Amino acid sequence: SSRYQLARVFQHEGEYAKALTEADATLKLQPDNASVHYLRGQMLQDLNRTAEARAEMQKAAGISNQARAKREQELENSDPDLRQTAEP
Repeated sequence: SSRYQLARVFQHEGEYAKALTEADATLKLQPDNASVHYLRGQMLQDLNRTAEARAEMQKAAGISNQARAKREQELENSDPDLRQTAEP
């Protein structure tokens, strides 16, 4: 989203509080977006809000892990011919 991109610009410029505000706005629209949670965690860390940053990073990791597990399950349930080409 454009607000996520704006948050990244503010992050790059060292405007961490502004970046956090934009990340928060993005999360209202995309609450399960791991990238936004990760960005928010970075901003909280840069603002020395370590405990909140850790919790946000854990949330991002949890969302990513759930998405990976879902993809793996979908692959297991797919056509056997597709599985053979997808496996190394």
